[in-house]
Amino acid sequence: MDEYENLGHMQAVPNPKLNEPHYFIPHHCVLKPNSTTTKLRVVFDASCRTTTQKSINDIQIVGPTIQSKLVTLLLRFRLHRFALTADIVKMYRQVLVSEEHRKFQYILWRSSPHQDIKTFQLNTVTYGMAAAPYLAVRSLHYLADQYVSQFVVGSTVVKSSFYVDDLLCGADSLAELSRIKHEITELLKLGGLELAKWHSNHQRFRGEHTDKDLNLDNSVTSALGLKWDQIHDNFLFYFLPKQPLNGRVTKRTILSIASSLFDPLGLLAPVTVTAKILLQELWLLKLEWDESVPQTIQSAWQTFVNNLSDLAAVKVPRFANRPSLAPTAFGYAVSFRWQQSVGNTGFD
Repeated sequence: MDEYENLGHMQAVPNPKLNEPHYFIPHHCVLKPNSTTTKLRVVFDASCRTTTQKSINDIQIVGPTIQSKLVTLLLRFRLHRFALTADIVKMYRQVLVSEEHRKFQYILWRSSPHQDIKTFQLNTVTYGMAAAPYLAVRSLHYLADQYVSQFVVGSTVVKSSFYVDDLLCGADSLAELSRIKHEITELLKLGGLELAKWHSNHQRFRGEHTDKDLNLDNSVTSALGLKWDQIHDNFLFYFLPKQPLNGRVTKRTILSIASSLFDPLGLLAPVTVTAKILLQELWLLKLEWDESVPQTIQSAWQTFVNNLSDLAAVKVPRFANRPSLAPTAFGYAVSFRWQQSVGNTGFD
């Protein structure tokens, strides 16, 4: 919170306009020890209802979705020989909110229990507000439109390869990838935005902190939720249950574990289809959410869960194209070689 105030992202309001329409946003902290950057985050709950039984999110216009779909970005990410990812530092907090609207972003805060509670206003787009994603992405697109003549490649990538603050792009040559990185960096600087956490399957385009991590054999990063080994250029899969697996099996526990298998590209479809079939059987039996499942389904489910540990051996190449495709009368001749070896399964 001190950082918020020091950076000008919030400021004290000695005389809040309580006689005008306003809104106080409840907030709390969230601790994430495994984060490499921000271990302690502030979460604002703009869905908290007031005495009118309405929250600021209930009456906000959310705005349309103007960014590419997650699946589209991941599919495009697999088409380039050289891949590049990064994210914008504090993206939402780099976009200022009009002064007349900041009274809807009041918060209460004091740095010490010995101080009086003060009213502050948040000066920037706030994570937790319904319109925040649209406002941030729209500002990014506006910046790209403003400098399209100066950064032709950069503006195109900005409008097509960002998922909110996450960049996923690539190129088929190092020269092209270098130009993309340079133009995006310079373009975003004009809007006060900074890119960090650079990752790539080519060492030349990784950030300094990334190289230090790689020395500790920590080459796995995240690409929109998918685990990506940037050294070997493979997608990896892990199963980390959020709850114990030895408890009572119900429809709720099966759905919870099945939904934790994040697979937007369908690479694990032969695995996840088993969980979907079991869920379908439970729906046909019309069981309640916390009712124990029949013994036959429980046995099948236990076998399925025990086999999930084998997901760690699955490695799917990120690059799904070929370096060069020979043109034919029907477009391009594409051939695939199915690799069936331990630890490397997929198309090459």
